[in-house]
Amino acid sequence: MLWGKCLGIVAALCLLLIPATAAGAWVLTMGVAAPGDSSFPRFLAMGGAYAVYLLAIVALALGVSARAASSRVALLVLVGFWIANSLLVPRVAASVAEALHPTPSLQEFLKQVHLDLESGIDGHRPPGEREAELKQALMKKYNVTSEKDLPLNLSGYFLQQSEEFGNEIFEKRFGELSDTYGRQQLVLRAAAGVSPMLAARAFSMGMAGTDLWHHRQFAAAAEQYRRNWVKRLNDDLTYQSRTGDTSYKVGRPFWEATQDFVYQSEPFGAAASAQAWSLGILLAWLAGSTAFAFLAIRRLSGQVA
Repeated sequence: MLWGKCLGIVAALCLLLIPATAAGAWVLTMGVAAPGDSSFPRFLAMGGAYAVYLLAIVALALGVSARAASSRVALLVLVGFWIANSLLVPRVAASVAEALHPTPSLQEFLKQVHLDLESGIDGHRPPGEREAELKQALMKKYNVTSEKDLPLNLSGYFLQQSEEFGNEIFEKRFGELSDTYGRQQLVLRAAAGVSPMLAARAFSMGMAGTDLWHHRQFAAAAEQYRRNWVKRLNDDLTYQSRTGDTSYKVGRPFWEATQDFVYQSEPFGAAASAQAWSLGILLAWLAGSTAFAFLAIRRLSGQVA
């Protein structure tokens, strides 16, 4: 009876899900895959995770139906679980995560960054306060007595110094913000133990490349590209012109040698590894729900006998 009901429910679900899955696979095949593209494995993994989630819900529903005194009681219990799983727990978990690990407002964050840029951070003073020291160090390095005799442009040099100083500040403050989001994610992971939808959603986002881990990878790659590009600009001004030269312009070869930013999505294995916890929780829910359904059926069989 258990297997018959399970197959009946799964068959009904398949009437809806198989056409949608086939359509999604067809859309993926229509695109032009880049070298190393992992879209199709991600799509299959996402579908597998949703299948595990739905099977866990089916087993849970069958177990509740077998244990409940009446169909009305079973309906009330399952509707209550649906509300908790889909609405209550995710909302409460997000609120608890924010309460335990609050994120600063945009105004507060920008204010802190501005203060750091003005006053320094971790004992480092802004380049503007160290301008005389930096000039003296350069003149000593090149053994000259006047900044005009330096074989470089001080404007470009100080631009790069300011850039590196700002990078340190942004790394610290954005790193702190990213760590806060990471701690909030840990709270949501814990809540997934009582709400499998949270685990399914997290795994789905991971395979789609829209989770926090993928955001960090993309932001790091984009920021590294920006820093390299700015450094090339500043170094070109510094070493291809001289102090006081305000007419210097970057030549065409510079722009022809500048490569476009091309981001290669993280490989499937790395993405799946980052979401191993969510898949583990889904499998635990499936195992628990299945065991509960079998025990409920056995108990019902004993009562009938």
